[in-house]
Amino acid sequence: MFKSSKFTITPLFFALCITLAVFAKWQALLYSLVALSVHEAGHICMAKSMGYPVKSMVLSAFGGKIDLDDMAENDEFFIAFSGPFSNMLMGALCLVLRAVFPYFNDFLYTFAVFNFILCAFNLLPFYPLDGARIILSLSTRRIGVLKILKRAGVVAGIIFIVLFIVSIFFKFNLTVGLVGVFLLIGAIGAEKKEIYTRLRRIHTNIKDRANKKTKRVKVKTSAPLIKLFKHCSIRRKVDFDVYDGKTKLYELSDAELLELMKKFSPFKSLDECYDRAEYALKRNKIHTSVENINGSNKAVLN
Repeated sequence: MFKSSKFTITPLFFALCITLAVFAKWQALLYSLVALSVHEAGHICMAKSMGYPVKSMVLSAFGGKIDLDDMAENDEFFIAFSGPFSNMLMGALCLVLRAVFPYFNDFLYTFAVFNFILCAFNLLPFYPLDGARIILSLSTRRIGVLKILKRAGVVAGIIFIVLFIVSIFFKFNLTVGLVGVFLLIGAIGAEKKEIYTRLRRIHTNIKDRANKKTKRVKVKTSAPLIKLFKHCSIRRKVDFDVYDGKTKLYELSDAELLELMKKFSPFKSLDECYDRAEYALKRNKIHTSVENINGSNKAVLN
């Protein structure tokens, strides 16, 4: 593995290069690498122009990946779109250059095609592709939308892997197999990564929401944390009224929910996160606040 402070090349990438060279696919490898470099350069340039430092970049057999600080949702749209847009721009430029440099006609045309294919592929609505990230950046219910994009990514990954197996008996196509594995691995880990990213993003913006409206949501004690987390947003505060049947047990702020999600699995229920002593403590807090309100009302009436 080649590794510097910000740039890493994995062993799988070297294995892919050797495999393609053995099967005389070095030209396809060259075109793909340059088109991929253009794609990642688009992401990096846009991120830096918006003030996000690039922590690291990893080049593997499944493509490139850059690590950025948590992005604001509006910025995420432009950073996600900048990669495919760079490929589209490069493809268009190659077609224009064909008229100026006819000697390089074949090279420029082939390279343009590779860029257009990479652009179109990355705009597909399959997680973890840029198309899915663009949709997520525009969504107000990210977790619910993420589930749909995740399932689409899993299904697409399986289809590509099946096509790769079929290609073994006809015309061997390693790229199809790599795409399938990339989609499958990325989609399977989607939910945990998205939840972690949103947790950090909301935590960072909690102070900025001080003067924003508060939304109240009724939930049951059997509700998993992930169900409550769907209501959380950097755009507003959320307070949860927790019920056991028809009885209100306690109130839970979104900040308290985020602390719970740091300690427990997002799929644990509130029942599993709080023991009876903590339930009693929260219930006493509510009764005390209600008694204080009633007492102040009586004082006014007297």
